[in-house]
Order: sequence, then structure tokens, then C-alpha cells
Amino acid sequence: MTGSPLVLVLEDETMIAMMVEDELVDAGYAVAGPFPTCGRALSWLSTNTPEFAVLDTHLQDGSCQDVALELRRRGIPFVMYSGAIDTDKAEFAGAPWVTKPAPGNAIIAALKKANVKAQPSIENLLAFSGEAASIRDS
Repeated sequence: MTGSPLVLVLEDETMIAMMVEDELVDAGYAVAGPFPTCGRALSWLSTNTPEFAVLDTHLQDGSCQDVALELRRRGIPFVMYSGAIDTDKAEFAGAPWVTKPAPGNAIIAALKKANVKAQPSIENLLAFSGEAASIRDS
């Protein structure tokens, strides 16, 4: 990763989108968006890849489930930032959840938590390298 980590922001309320963008930029992130619709975010994702994402659950064109599925498919960690509590949806499982309204530092902390969850543990890396060595030695 070179430069600032890129965060896709999916938020349809202009004032909230501006606040999230400002908090991310102040914390050293670059921002893609904010996108007010799932369609626009998916279009952007067709040719771009962020390191992280911040998603509102309900946008101008409906639920962000398709965006969450695409991010999950690509292994991109994301944070849910919403006033709606849809934590039972499989697409959002395991993602840190920040309930609106919340201070910007809560979003930054959740992004860091999402990043830690996305990183392989040292135990998994060691186990994998041991398995690889066993395969080479066979």
C-alpha cells in the first residue's frame, strides 16, 4: 500500500458524508466517494479497489447488501455506520458496527478493528509456512 489507505465511503446523507470524509482525511486516509447510492459505489468498484470501506445500510437506491457482498468477495474489510440495526444480515456478519450518531473517532477505531480482523494471525501464518515446508520436503 503506497500513500494514504483508500477508504470507500457509502453514505447518502450529505452532512454525515462530509463529516465522515473529514474525519478520515484528518486521520490520514484518502477517500473514494462519498457515494450516495449502491449503484455508483458498485460502478466505482468495477475499476477500483479500496483498502477499506465505511457503509451505511440504507441508501437512496436501497440496501447496501450488494456492496457488502462485493467487498467481502474481494476480502476488503468494512465498517457499518448506520442508524438502522441490520446486524442479522449475513452480508454484514463480523463487520464492526458503529451506530449513528457517533463521533468520528468511533469510525476510525472501527476501521482499525476491521483491519485487524482482516489480517491473518501469526499462528495461521506459521501453520501455513509449516505446511508449505512439509509439502516441499515430501
